[in-house]
Amino acid sequence: MQTGRYVGGVAAIGLGGVILWWGDFARAWERVPASVPAHSPLAYLTGAVLVAVGLCLFWRGLARWGALGAAAVFAGFAALIVREILQKPDIFDSWGSLAEQTSIVAGFLATYAVLSPARGEGAARLAYGARVWFGICAIIFGAVHFVYLKPCADFVPKWVPLGGVFWSLATGMFHAAAGVGVMSGILARLAARLAALMYLGFGLIAWGAMLAAHPSVEFTWGGEAVNFTLVAAAWMIGESLKAFPSQDGKLFAF
Repeated sequence: MQTGRYVGGVAAIGLGGVILWWGDFARAWERVPASVPAHSPLAYLTGAVLVAVGLCLFWRGLARWGALGAAAVFAGFAALIVREILQKPDIFDSWGSLAEQTSIVAGFLATYAVLSPARGEGAARLAYGARVWFGICAIIFGAVHFVYLKPCADFVPKWVPLGGVFWSLATGMFHAAAGVGVMSGILARLAARLAALMYLGFGLIAWGAMLAAHPSVEFTWGGEAVNFTLVAAAWMIGESLKAFPSQDGKLFAF
């Protein structure tokens, strides 16, 4: 059973729903300038498109195009971050944000490859590229936890044992380990599944605590929704390794 497309569909619908509910982009992640003409209608259109492609992922006949459409939307968000990086390349947070958006693109492209009718060489190459890029992004996430140690630590609720600094460092290392595993092909499926589980933990513990404390704040809903798209991306990458088993355990699959 191809569960990845369903998880991806829920993620796309969830983020699209958040955008439609608030009538705006989750700006901490989707860097659409407020000065863009027709900003509000564009936000509603983007939210509707995300809901539409998410629904497509639930229908086998349309799922492949739903995955491609979702990848295109997140690629658009990534392009806006590239613009920021070109202006100020020394801000590492922007590189982390780019990795976040493009890892989601990688997840949906992996599902697009999995849903290919023939699963031929082209689809296998696409899945391989998506897997390697996701691994690189995970390593960048790990670096972010070290570079921005205190801000990351502040996201950990005070009641969590061992404290925020410990978990920021630990999850930074977990990110790096998952990235190496996924990228190298060494225990790649396990690494992808554990990455998805870690992101799910972020959503339940860190973002869940923020939602409970600030249920009427747009930032918390946007963060939870984007975090779940990362859960979906990691899951879809893991599923692609199941669909193309010759790549599991190999760095150079071709």
